[in-house]
Amino acid sequence: MKKTIFYLIVAFLIGMYLIMWFTKDRQVEKTIIDGQVYEVIKREIDTVVVTHIQTVVKQGKDVFHDRPVYVPVTGVVDTAAILRHYNSLQAITDTLTLDRGVGMVVIKDTLYRNQLRSRVYEATLNQTTISEKVFLKKPNKSHLWVGSQVADVGLSAVIGYQPKKGTSMYEVGVNVLNPGGFVGVRFRIK
Repeated sequence: MKKTIFYLIVAFLIGMYLIMWFTKDRQVEKTIIDGQVYEVIKREIDTVVVTHIQTVVKQGKDVFHDRPVYVPVTGVVDTAAILRHYNSLQAITDTLTLDRGVGMVVIKDTLYRNQLRSRVYEATLNQTTISEKVFLKKPNKSHLWVGSQVADVGLSAVIGYQPKKGTSMYEVGVNVLNPGGFVGVRFRIK
């Protein structure tokens, strides 16, 4: 009787070792949040670019002016061309492109009679937002069951093991009334 129990215990330990070896975790990414361990199911990374446009208009009197510098003119001067240029409305546009695709700034000046009438600043800035969604789940726990079984041959003591990721339960039992033991596998029916 002692030999049978010894062999059953050794068989149970070898069986438990093999079960644990075949059902061990296969490189599952885990993270800890508030002291709880979670398994990462999947990650989604999403990039959204939002363009912001802002326009500022200033009248000529509101824009800072430097003092004019007068340069003496030497040579032949076309007075009609100077007057035509002086009395015409001129639009000057300058564009500054920012590095790394952040955006651009456009400056539009309007000149009339050698005076700045208005200045328009148009800023177009790209705001990049990267969001990451992580889907988590609590890992399954393995269970160890202890119980008894009554059958037509007698009363048995049963120890069962249910692995972390499994729908089956492995069990080993010893018949208490008649010498002998058994090994079994149970599956959950969905």
